[in-house]
Amino acid sequence: MRKKSIIKSMIVIIQIVYCTTICHAQDASVLLRIYGFDTTESIEIEEQRLIKAQKEYSDVLIDMNSIKMLSVASDLYQQQYKDFVNQVDQEIEQLRLELANIQELMELNREKDVDYLLELDVKYRSIFTQLEKKLNDRELWKEHMTQNQVENDIQPVDEVQLSLVEKKLIEQRGRYEMAASYAELGDIDHLKHPLNNTYTISSPFGWRLDPITKEANEHHNAVDLVATMNTEVLSSFHGTVEKAAFDEGLGYYVIINHGQGIKTLYGHLNSYVVEEGQVVQQYEVIAFSGNSGLLSTGPHLHFGLYINGLPVDPTILLNK
Repeated sequence: MRKKSIIKSMIVIIQIVYCTTICHAQDASVLLRIYGFDTTESIEIEEQRLIKAQKEYSDVLIDMNSIKMLSVASDLYQQQYKDFVNQVDQEIEQLRLELANIQELMELNREKDVDYLLELDVKYRSIFTQLEKKLNDRELWKEHMTQNQVENDIQPVDEVQLSLVEKKLIEQRGRYEMAASYAELGDIDHLKHPLNNTYTISSPFGWRLDPITKEANEHHNAVDLVATMNTEVLSSFHGTVEKAAFDEGLGYYVIINHGQGIKTLYGHLNSYVVEEGQVVQQYEVIAFSGNSGLLSTGPHLHFGLYINGLPVDPTILLNK
């Protein structure tokens, strides 16, 4: 009993490892890139590119705002200096007038008593000291402005650069949203073919001699896989049954829509076990192979893969 328990545990572990490394889910972008229908990368890569584009745009905005702030600061600083100089110049002019008045009084009152003249002299010296201080303050401000002046030749904001970076950001956001919207198909890198065993192609994708008339070449838009009657047919990917019906030439057939313009076709069936609108999972049994339809040459599965309405060779995926 203990051995059986250990074996079961090992099987579970193997299944977990297998499903983690092999049965990983992949979205439609992987398949589209294989056939050259899409240039987007995985959502992880597109997300990193989006983050980089957002940072680049943010950096340009910060630089622009910094330049604007420097320009405003320079204007304010210059205005502050002008206001100060104007105020000091007015005070200097007033002090000079007062000094001139005192000098005139001293000239006119030379004959008066000493105490009056001394009083004028004290007032003159006080005003002269104030004048020297104002002149000194003015020079200090001028020196300070020279040492700390914000350059007036600030580069103008580069609107063209911002427009280019913004355009790049919008395009990258679109690529990210596209990558994020892709339908999950299932395992693509290790795809099983729809008969779930080693397949043999009886008629490949591409040009061939018409198997019915034997008279003219025709383009075979699918591959014919050898299958005995009532072999289980599996859905190649997750999707929704778009059509499950009968066609005179194709016989019983199923079309599954996998999103992003990807569809698979299973034809010449003996029967199908799904209905239109049904959601199916990858490798879910959807039908049984057969020999139905006037164009069938014997029991097999007619397997087609279409992208945006165009037929592509399914063996490119099956041989990965």
